[in-house]
Amino acid sequence: MFSTASGANEALAQWGNGSKSDLAKVVRNLTKDPTFIRQTIRGIAEETTQHLSEEVIGGLLSKIADEIEADTPQAPAVPTPATPQRPATPDPRTPKSRELTPAEKAEAEKLWKAVEREKKFINAGLFVEIAKNRLVDNCRQIVRKFPGSEYAAKAKQTLKDLPQKDRQRFGVTDQEIK
Repeated sequence: MFSTASGANEALAQWGNGSKSDLAKVVRNLTKDPTFIRQTIRGIAEETTQHLSEEVIGGLLSKIADEIEADTPQAPAVPTPATPQRPATPDPRTPKSRELTPAEKAEAEKLWKAVEREKKFINAGLFVEIAKNRLVDNCRQIVRKFPGSEYAAKAKQTLKDLPQKDRQRFGVTDQEIK
């Protein structure tokens, strides 16, 4: 395990040239000490944000999140007893969401997964400002590209759930969240 943030930073830099299995080893060792992970990543963020573009940092965050997610054991699904259900009758007051083509659905799903990933970073207190900026950008893309879809509704709700000061800072209007 690394004793300093700069040691972890060096390992991360080496991983950039290494393989996924190298990162998995580093992640496995680091996940034994969550406090160390947060301190290390914050240290890396402070040192690297001055030198790296947001796209590079976002790419590294995505790779780290993917590796941690792949390494985290998933809880088995608990089966629920089947209950017979009547076909749902649509509520005339509820607007029907727009159906997406398979290609649109794939793109919307990809953007939505990015939103969920940014939420995880925000909740963990890691790269909060970068993650909030990317979250707002991805939600706006979803609303603009797929209006009236279920993804647009979720994106609008995510923007609505932002604290008022963040909505003001990112220029989120009432029109965007209605």
